[in-house]
Amino acid sequence: MSDIDIFFSVTQFSQSEEKIEAGIILNKEHEIYGGHFPGQPVVPGVMQIEIVRQLAERHFNKKLFIEKVISAKYLQPILPGKQQNLSISFSAKEKEEKVSVSANIFHNGVVLSKIRIVCHPQS
Repeated sequence: MSDIDIFFSVTQFSQSEEKIEAGIILNKEHEIYGGHFPGQPVVPGVMQIEIVRQLAERHFNKKLFIEKVISAKYLQPILPGKQQNLSISFSAKEKEEKVSVSANIFHNGVVLSKIRIVCHPQS
């Protein structure tokens, strides 16, 4: 896999019982932006959900499958050319083979998205 194939890189990851904090850098050269949207690239909502899922996997150290998107509120578009460095703050709880994740994506302290998903371990 080349660097162009990587959608984001984790620059910081810390966790406590109440909260998980991550810093990421978006790859503004990723091929997805050629179609979403040419001349005005925006991080697709589904990729924001995928970022949250991958960070939850890292937290629980296991593969997770998204079972349900409870809510996804996109408050402002994420522009990879201008907002490459993002912060994600989330809580995640595991109960009865289900993982509930509630996350906020920030840039410079401004909330860009709020995402809530339920996952289960992949078998």
